[in-house]
Amino acid sequence: MRTLDYSRTPGDSYGFYRDSLAYSGTSDYWLLKAGIARLAVAVHPDVGQTARVEFTLSDPALVAGGTARWIVWPSGNVTSGRADELSAMVTAIRGVTSGGTATMEVVAT
Repeated sequence: MRTLDYSRTPGDSYGFYRDSLAYSGTSDYWLLKAGIARLAVAVHPDVGQTARVEFTLSDPALVAGGTARWIVWPSGNVTSGRADELSAMVTAIRGVTSGGTATMEVVAT
């Protein structure tokens, strides 16, 4: 399980959570904190590779136990960098590649 690190620019009244990960196959998942209002996700597959983002609405205990039901994001499988905004009501997100490497970025407020 990965966590999103909180970041705030000095002088700003707001901050955000952010993390990124390079992975092959199925990435570790990010369990989202309660109260997140917006969630942006980007995936960048290496040249010639396919990647997608998956999210779940399953209970955190099911996610931790490996029995969550994962849903493919609206963009499906992509062969080049793609970003989308997901409903903040999701419990967790992860990335999946076709076997090569991809980088996934997550930003939430």
